[in-house]
Amino acid sequence: MLKAIKAAMKYKDALPVAIELLQEIQKSVRDDGSISRKDRSALMSKFWKLVGVVKAPHKKAVSVKKKPV
Repeated sequence: MLKAIKAAMKYKDALPVAIELLQEIQKSVRDDGSISRKDRSALMSKFWKLVGVVKAPHKKAVSVKKKPV
């Protein structure tokens, strides 16, 4: 439980995007378990948005650590 709280604090900026993605996944799944091509495309777009939010702090930290040549 403590790990979940730490992860939530670490990725607090990504939580709204992740929740939105999960809700969209639930709406997109058909009765037979498949996802339409249009919905799949929208889901992948939201997935990459989530990846961008997760990577943003890492990219900022890496750019600060680089020394000028």
